[in-house]
Amino acid sequence: NNTNNTANLTKNNNKEKDISNDIEDEDTISPEDVDNYISNNIDNEIVSLSNSSKWDERKQAFTNLSIYLKNNINKTSNETDSLIIKFIKFKLKDFKESNLNIVKEAIDVYETLLDIPGFSKKHTSYAIKKLLDKWGDAKLRASVNAFFIKLMENQTPKHVLNILLKYAANKTPNIIKEFNT
Repeated sequence: NNTNNTANLTKNNNKEKDISNDIEDEDTISPEDVDNYISNNIDNEIVSLSNSSKWDERKQAFTNLSIYLKNNINKTSNETDSLIIKFIKFKLKDFKESNLNIVKEAIDVYETLLDIPGFSKKHTSYAIKKLLDKWGDAKLRASVNAFFIKLMENQTPKHVLNILLKYAANKTPNIIKEFNT
């Protein structure tokens, strides 16, 4: 029975500490500090494009960030991962960005981060928590599905599914229905 399995996994997951809050609660780093880090250590153009009022330039910022990460995979550390995730959080207004093209590019950055050795559990939990809301959007579903699949390949399917079930329990029936199919 799918419903009982989902309820049991969700109940078991509620016992685990919600490590995704670590990223959300780390308010010691300001958006300006993150911008300065990206400007000084990655590419100043990424920050300048991300602050543009034009959506296509903001989208290009995430495209450039993804390209940088792909080309410098061995030079990236967990600290850099955390700052890039903060950068995405700040630039997408905590994932409330309405332009789906920009959100798709940000999801691509997340996928690129998965190629970096040591993508941490707190990053996994945070990404799932934020992208689960986007899964219900038909225009983003393919991008989010691809991210979740790559995440399962990067970590373990059980770990990812446990986190998905934990957060899906509090979501709308459409997301839960999508998850059970």
